[in-house]
Amino acid sequence: NSIEYFNISPHFRSSSKKNVNKNSFYFKVKKVFLGEFYVNKIKVKQIKLDNFLSKVKTIDLLKIDVEGNELEVLKGCKILLKKKIIKVIYLEILNHNLYKDYSKKEIHSFLIANNFKLFRKYKTRILFAEDRLYVLNDLLK
Repeated sequence: NSIEYFNISPHFRSSSKKNVNKNSFYFKVKKVFLGEFYVNKIKVKQIKLDNFLSKVKTIDLLKIDVEGNELEVLKGCKILLKKKIIKVIYLEILNHNLYKDYSKKEIHSFLIANNFKLFRKYKTRILFAEDRLYVLNDLLK
């Protein structure tokens, strides 16, 4: 629940709150195609899912694709996770180091620690990413 800066890219799918790692191979490749990576910064209001969805009784599927901010989104729904309101999480995992402070291992560990199990990985058309389906352990018994 705060005001944050959001980086706007000429290619909208690359816009993110995260700062880029300019030493990343993926950054160098994208820069060839996009030119300037971020062209503008805007202030945005962000709200935790715990607050935004506080009256929701159950969430069958939570889809997360936020260009490197997946862990922050998950941390913003700790109450929903603790109460087992979210049953299944489908999210994009990046297999590159384009964004600073991004760790797919931390995302996985966070979900395991919050009673989720990796159910399946899906290859995507994008070489440097994959989708993952995590299911609440209680549903797998």
